[in-house]
Amino acid sequence: MNTNYNDRYKKLILESPRYLSCQPGYFTEKLNYREVYVSKENSLYDVISMFYEASAYDAEISIPVIPDGCVDLVVSFKEGEFVGISVCGTISTMYSMRVSNSDYIFGMRFTPGKFPEGFTDIEEIIDNQKDMRILSAENTFIKELAASSDFSERVKAACRYVEKISFQKKSKNFLVRCAMDYICESGGNVSINKLSQELIYSTKHIEEIFKEYTGFTPKYMGRLVRAHRAVMMLLWSGQYSKTDISMACGYSDLSHMNREIKRIMGISTGAVNNVDFYNEDIKHIHIVYNF
Repeated sequence: MNTNYNDRYKKLILESPRYLSCQPGYFTEKLNYREVYVSKENSLYDVISMFYEASAYDAEISIPVIPDGCVDLVVSFKEGEFVGISVCGTISTMYSMRVSNSDYIFGMRFTPGKFPEGFTDIEEIIDNQKDMRILSAENTFIKELAASSDFSERVKAACRYVEKISFQKKSKNFLVRCAMDYICESGGNVSINKLSQELIYSTKHIEEIFKEYTGFTPKYMGRLVRAHRAVMMLLWSGQYSKTDISMACGYSDLSHMNREIKRIMGISTGAVNNVDFYNEDIKHIHIVYNF
C-alpha cells in the first residue's frame, strides 16, 4: 500500500465522519490515484463526499473495495475515448474492483443516503454495478470530461452536472441525513431507539425511510460504519494494539471486533494487517465493479 496513505488520512479517519468515504485499496502502487474531498463551503457538501480519478499502470488490475454505504458514479475512458458511465451501488461486504477495459476513470462518491432520483432503484444496485442511460445532461458531462486533461476542471464539470440532478424530497432528505450524521458521529454506536428520540420519529418510520434511500437498516449501517473505522485503524497496527482499537470503536472486546469484521468485511483482522492482501492476494474476492 502507498505509504502516503497513512500520513494523509490518519487525522481524517480518526476525527472526521468523512472517513467513511475513504477506500484504502485505491492507494495502491498499481494506480495513479488522486482525490479531493468536498469542502463545507461547497453547496454540494451534503451530497458529494469526494471526486477522484485513477489511471491504471497495468493492462489489468484488481483492488479491494470495503463497504462504506456510498454510491459512486464512474465514467471510464480508454486512450481518450469514452467507454461507459455507470452507477456503482453500495456494497454489503468486501468486494474487488477490476480495471481492465479502461485506462482512466473519473468518479464521484455520494454521501450515504444521497442517491439521485432517476438513476435507478437503490435495491437494484446493492452489491452491483449498473450502466446509466446517457441523456442530455450525461452527454454534456462526458464531453466536458473528455475535453479536459486537468483534474480540477473535471471536478468543476462534475459539480455542474450534479447541480442539475434531482434528489429525494426534502423531508426524507433531512431525516436520512440526520440519521446518517448521528450514526457516523457516534462511530456506528447509536441505537435505533436513540435515533427515534433525537429525530422525534417512530423507529419504524426511520427504518423504512432509511432503508429506502441507503439500502440498509440503521442498525446494519451502524455495524458497517464501526467495522469500516476499525479496518482503517488496523492499517496502523504498529501504533495501536488490536485491543485498544476494539475499545476505541465501541466493541465489547477484541473477540467481538474480530467476529464483526469477519461478518461485515468477509476477512479476518489478520488479513487487514497483511500488505500482500491489499496489493496481490485478492483474486479470490468476488468482482462487483468492472471498468
